[in-house]
Amino acid sequence: MPVILPTPERLRHLRAIHKGLSNWKLDSDAPSLTRAVTLMLEEPEFRKQVAANPDLRGEVTGPSHLLNIAWAYLYSLLYARDYVSAAILLWSDKTFTPEPHCAQLMWDGLFNHSLINVMGSASVGKTFSPSAWALLDWVLDPEWTRVQVASNSEDHVRKNLFGDMVRLHSESVLELPGKVDTESISLDKKRAMGIFTLIIPGGPTSRGKLKGAKIKNRPFHPLFGENSRIRFILDEAQEIPPNIFDDIPNLLASIDNSTEHIKILAAANPKDEWSRYGQNCKPVGGWEKLTPLQETWMSDTGWYVISINAMQTENVMRRKTIFPRMITWEGVQKIIRSQGGGNDQHPIVYSYVYGRFPPTGSLTSVIASPHLRRAEGDWIFDTQADNFAAFDPAFTGDLPAMTTGRVGHAIGWVDYDGTRHDLPEAKMAIQLDGVAILPRGDTQDLADEVMERMKQLNVKPEHLAIDKTGSGLGVHDVIRRQWKRKVDGTDSAEPVEICGINYAQEPSEIKITDEDTQTPKEMFDRIASELWFSAAKLFEYDCVKLGRGVDAKTIEELAARRGGMKIGQGRRQSVESKDQYRSRTGENSPDRGDSALMCLFVARISTPGLVPKAKDTESAKPERQQQGWNGFDLAFGSAQIDGMNEGVGEISESLKD
Repeated sequence: MPVILPTPERLRHLRAIHKGLSNWKLDSDAPSLTRAVTLMLEEPEFRKQVAANPDLRGEVTGPSHLLNIAWAYLYSLLYARDYVSAAILLWSDKTFTPEPHCAQLMWDGLFNHSLINVMGSASVGKTFSPSAWALLDWVLDPEWTRVQVASNSEDHVRKNLFGDMVRLHSESVLELPGKVDTESISLDKKRAMGIFTLIIPGGPTSRGKLKGAKIKNRPFHPLFGENSRIRFILDEAQEIPPNIFDDIPNLLASIDNSTEHIKILAAANPKDEWSRYGQNCKPVGGWEKLTPLQETWMSDTGWYVISINAMQTENVMRRKTIFPRMITWEGVQKIIRSQGGGNDQHPIVYSYVYGRFPPTGSLTSVIASPHLRRAEGDWIFDTQADNFAAFDPAFTGDLPAMTTGRVGHAIGWVDYDGTRHDLPEAKMAIQLDGVAILPRGDTQDLADEVMERMKQLNVKPEHLAIDKTGSGLGVHDVIRRQWKRKVDGTDSAEPVEICGINYAQEPSEIKITDEDTQTPKEMFDRIASELWFSAAKLFEYDCVKLGRGVDAKTIEELAARRGGMKIGQGRRQSVESKDQYRSRTGENSPDRGDSALMCLFVARISTPGLVPKAKDTESAKPERQQQGWNGFDLAFGSAQIDGMNEGVGEISESLKD
């Protein structure tokens, strides 16, 4: 069954009932109790239940009668498995609320699965939310339900996990069943039904701790049949001895396929994917099958896994406190600074912020910040420069971004203070002049906006790059067909060739630097990675300058993307996916940065002589001269342009002999 939050009107109704019951509990305010029960009886279905019950119907005889009706109302919610409404009825927002998305994920898992693993960040209620669910579940059938709250530390389980259960029990506006002591909440401890603490020691003595709990026969129950129920909440599951998990198959073997009678929830800050807990989290098909923002999946060993990323929680996304006592934006930054040493890829940050096991490889910034700072300025070209542009349509809700630039023969440059710096040796270089956000529109609107700007800037079609991944393909195709009429001003319907880039395609075979012994196809996993890593080389070799029109947000995006060796890709490098970027930074897609990189890419692959070399490298005689776009002779050494694959899309045909 799915967990559904009440409508705003229903939420106000339940909170008004809660307020009335709360006033009665605090001050024995009889009018408040009467108002609360009156609100309950406004619900037609519940009013019918009261009318059919001889112990409840008739003239109200006093507060005890009203409280019996209130209890009947609570049980009507629990029997309907509307635990969300029951929680709002019983507890104030300061005590507990089921409204956060992560709480809904965990409650949904508890309702629908027997084995649940929660791997989450710090302060997202990994055990508190399940504890609230388990307490409600026990209240529904307290004589035949056993809840075990367990950890490997006695101090932890009693002060934190069981302590939370006791607080929820005591702060309810209705007096919940059961007597509370230091290790249990129970109607009768001798019957072994209730809420109990369980300490799981290390070593062989841990075996049998779960196995000892047994399903028992019971009088028939309309929801649960003739079997009792057992629930386990295992906190700090990453630290629990592996042999404790050997008891679980025996437990599950004692019942039928129902997910109702035994439930085991294990929660942890994920640290070691090779631990027994980690193996129980591994998705079917392996970790590489997951998307970075995927919240739930089934594991190889039959566990339902929930991953809670602090970057996706309400407080962090909105950068303000929506739900008190849950992780905040400031809390995330503190973890990164104090525990990760400022490195948002530190293993501790993965465990306590992203709610994922730290990756085996190490991801670092692709483009170094010092190289970006060094690039601030404008080249001085001694000849007429060629104009270039790139456009990211951003149809997925982000911002359509366009970058414009020039490529020419540079003899020096001017910094932002206006000081001229002459180069010791002239070279081909790229100037990025500006990044602009274009008005949103449909395919034709965006295509017209791009073509109008290309006409004004005198950009040749082969010098325009467009992200044609997904919906961007439409803008790309419209521009190719309409260019000659709307940009060149002719009546021709012949399509032109522009640089369409699909990020999922394979890299090119055009080498980046003079010293390269491998092509991008050999070095990177996809063309998206080539864009980022080739740009990093251009910045490192001081081939790019950033004009004042390149805003700070673009530079921030260029510095923020991570990449490195990717597991399963051999020695090929990979840039992190956009989902990973959004998950890690809490920002939208880096559209400005992407448009800047595409502009660098189309300039690099279509400009003769734009193959930078280290300052002490002497130029080698080209192995091959190749005819390129517009009749240029392109010298690329061993890189065979005519060997380019479909990874460069439409531009491949233009580069063939």
